[in-house]
Amino acid sequence: MQKGIVIGIVVVALLLVVLIGYNALSNSSDMKLPAQDSQNSDSSRMQESQSSSSGSGSSVSISGFAFSSKELRVSAGTTVTWTNDDSAPHTVTSDSGSEMDSATLNKGQTYSHTFNQKGIYSYHCTIHPGMKGSIVIE
Repeated sequence: MQKGIVIGIVVVALLLVVLIGYNALSNSSDMKLPAQDSQNSDSSRMQESQSSSSGSGSSVSISGFAFSSKELRVSAGTTVTWTNDDSAPHTVTSDSGSEMDSATLNKGQTYSHTFNQKGIYSYHCTIHPGMKGSIVIE
């Protein structure tokens, strides 16, 4: 009976250590994991941290617990589409206001938003606050 209790306590302690470690990693704002680029048949992925795009659409990949473009520059009227290429769920949420507010995106799901006014729109993932990006409308 005593041996079973000790084993149970050890298992619970190990689970807590794993959960605390995962939480610390996902909340680290200094953590920079490489974003993996994948192809989308509808549009090309932005790879540079300061890319420019004009026209009707642009895309951002969510991969490796990072947005593929920390800063994306586009023209007013552009629709930006985020695609979650991670196995973990993510969101696209404005730092202030409610300009962008996606539901939880699971692998393969997308969120789109059309930017009509010039400005800088900063955003993050509510599940992993260390994930940050911005859209610059020129």
